[in-house]
Amino acid sequence: QPGSTWLRFHWRDLEAISRLTKSNLRAKLRIRSSKAIRPNDEDSPPEYEWLQPGEQVIVFSRRHWVAFLRKMLPAIITFVILFIIFVVADLIPGPQQFLRVIIILLLIVVGLAIAWGTVDYFNDWLVITNRRVVHQEKVLFVNEWRKEAPLEQIQNVNFESNWLGKILNYGTMTIATAATVGTISFDYTRHFSELRSTIMAQREQRRRHTVAESKTAINRMLEARLGMAISAPSRVYHGGPITAPPSGWQKRVADSLNTRLRKEQGNRVIWRKHWLVLIPRLWWPLLIFFVIIALAILPPLSEIMGFAPQESHTVVNALTVVGVIATLIALARVIWVVADWRNDTYEVSDDEIAHVDRVPLGLSEDRMSAGLGRIQNVSMSIPSPIHWLFNFGNVTCQTAAEVGAFVFFAVPDPRAVAQEIQSRMERYRRQDEIESARKRSQELPDWFEMYNRIEQEEGNGRPMPLPTSRS
Repeated sequence: QPGSTWLRFHWRDLEAISRLTKSNLRAKLRIRSSKAIRPNDEDSPPEYEWLQPGEQVIVFSRRHWVAFLRKMLPAIITFVILFIIFVVADLIPGPQQFLRVIIILLLIVVGLAIAWGTVDYFNDWLVITNRRVVHQEKVLFVNEWRKEAPLEQIQNVNFESNWLGKILNYGTMTIATAATVGTISFDYTRHFSELRSTIMAQREQRRRHTVAESKTAINRMLEARLGMAISAPSRVYHGGPITAPPSGWQKRVADSLNTRLRKEQGNRVIWRKHWLVLIPRLWWPLLIFFVIIALAILPPLSEIMGFAPQESHTVVNALTVVGVIATLIALARVIWVVADWRNDTYEVSDDEIAHVDRVPLGLSEDRMSAGLGRIQNVSMSIPSPIHWLFNFGNVTCQTAAEVGAFVFFAVPDPRAVAQEIQSRMERYRRQDEIESARKRSQELPDWFEMYNRIEQEEGNGRPMPLPTSRS
């Protein structure tokens, strides 16, 4: 800092210098914090693809083992019984070859069920980062949903348990935000006290971070006012963006089909609904279209083949004209449905999310929007195997306003859509905090100036006016 012995570093610059000097400078620093959290290195991929730069996983928690046992106990008992029967089959008189084959098939089926349940247990988790709380529920090849809440929006954390849960230390944890719905609920939670204290500690740390940024803005404003500011870049090292490679053939195929469903226009990202939502709306118009084509072709074809009598030539021509007109009407209906699908878009910018529904030919337009600052939590769902196979689903943004839920319905790659919204929300909050601190800091020099003037007047012996009380 100018005029002092302080040196201000951005943490990414510190990491870059550490790599260049091949020394761990961070370990030599004395950081006054209860838990020193090391930011992500931009050169290495994060633990999860949805983590933002600088975001760290603080706590990772799965359900209590009772949840796994409750779901898998019948299958485990069945497997043990079948295995015992298979072992003692030799003690049963008579040939047992057919019985052994049946038992082996049943053992395979039950074993696959146990393996499925085990994978399902490990796919459900709760993560607390230094920015948000994330809850995921996933059934392999079937469905998936993820719900997130920023730490700043969390109002309270509650816990409920029954008598067995109190003995084995598990229960249901509910994280409430200012939104009327959309709370995060995680049943069979382990170590609730530790999770709650971690959430509250990280929320307090985020609050302190906001206060620190406000003080930094005040410091810079005073330096500029006193002529002590220096011209220095706030960042020296700019790492490249983290782009996770496609994971698996399913995502690569789906991404190749979804490339035209997402576009960027300035600072705005625009998504269309997935093309599969057209099938329920198009199959009936297309069926009518092809039937009318067949009926329109039939009269002239029958005349060419000689099936129609000569005196019916006028009737055949009339039917042909009617068939052509009906075909054009059916084709217009198909084009209308496709155009209406293309005009239904979801958008996110640096300050809001929006749903724009335009009727073709510009007949009408409905636009519903919500500011990023009003969003309390974001959830993502992939509700069925078809959605999973073609990688599309729903993204829900809960707001504290009367609008309630703001749903991006059937958007391609809902994980990326939710991640984009979260990233924009984080940037918006940071800019809003900086702008609020800047506005507050603009008034402080005037306060100090008036304070010095009053202090000088008091030193010169001028009487201070007595405060007047309002009756």
